Parts: sequence; structure tokens; C-alpha cells
Amino acid sequence: MTIFDSLPSVMWQDVADPANRAVPEFRVLSADEFPAWIIRLPLPDGWRSIPSAPLSWAAESGHRNDGGGRATARIDVYSVSTVLWYETRRFFSEEALRVAGADQIHSRVLAAPPGRGVLAVRTDGITTGSGRPVWHRHDLYLALDPTRPEGPGAGRLIVAEFSVQEVFRATYRADLAELGDSLYYRYLQSLR
Repeated sequence: MTIFDSLPSVMWQDVADPANRAVPEFRVLSADEFPAWIIRLPLPDGWRSIPSAPLSWAAESGHRNDGGGRATARIDVYSVSTVLWYETRRFFSEEALRVAGADQIHSRVLAAPPGRGVLAVRTDGITTGSGRPVWHRHDLYLALDPTRPEGPGAGRLIVAEFSVQEVFRATYRADLAELGDSLYYRYLQSLR
């Protein structure tokens, strides 16, 4: 199970309307619908874009004997209809890491312009499901369209996961910081 596999169930726990148990709109966007500032995210030297599901942006660096990269980055974008549930559950990302079996979980809210429907959260933890410790960090960015505060497609939830086997973490620390910071600053610029 990856962090992303655990997000939908964790995100919608206890948020359905009590009257009719309807779940607010939550739709995965295809990569064609991603904001251009995500598609053009620059990669550090030695990183390459990788084919991924048509619903993700993904990159990796290094080579593992079993295939794939030693360090990976993945971004998914969701369309959401409301953010009230998220504003009251700012740290659900910690719960998503727990569901994925992570320990040593740390979470913090990042600086973002004040306003309803704007939120940036960074959470990291270590999983050991494969027998080898893997460090995960996922950054969550929420933004409502200020001209449409509620309703279908009024908001975007951007979920980025950065992963590296713990033994290679020092090697890729600067690259992962560069990717995460670039995404964060582009998110902030998109709010202007």
C-alpha cells in the first residue's frame, strides 16, 4: 500500500453529510487537466520524468535492482467541491501515513496567504512494509477558486509524495528539498 492508496478512505472518513451520507465531489484530474505550473516543474540534475498513470505527474532518480528509482516524486491533483471538511481536518495527512504503516510521523502547516480554502501541509514519516525503511513526505496544497467558493470543481487539492529508501536519504536530500520547495513556491505564486 502506498500513501496515495490510503488517502481517499482517510480523507472521506466522517465527512459525509449526516442527513443523506452523500460524499462531496472529489474527482481525480487527469494529467491533461493539471495546472501548467505543475507540468513544468523543473527536475534536479539526474532526475527523469517517468511514465505513470494518466492521472499523475511522476519522476525518479537513481536505479534499483528491482526496477524503478531510488528516489521518487509523484503528484496527483483532485477537484473538490468544498473545503469545510478539510479546514477542520488539517492534519488528516498524518492519519494517511499511519494507515500506510508509517512511524516517526511529523506534520506542519506551511505559510500560505490567509483566506478560506487556502492551506499547505507537509507531513513525513518512515514505513518499513518492504523490510527496508522508506522515508515518505507528502505535501498537500488546497486552493479554492475565489470566484466560486463552493460547488463542483471549486477547489483543487494537490497531493505530492516524495519517497526514498532511508539508506539513500542523505544522497537525495537536496534533490527532494529542491522539488518540494519548487512545488511549494509555485503553489504560492498560483494564489496571486
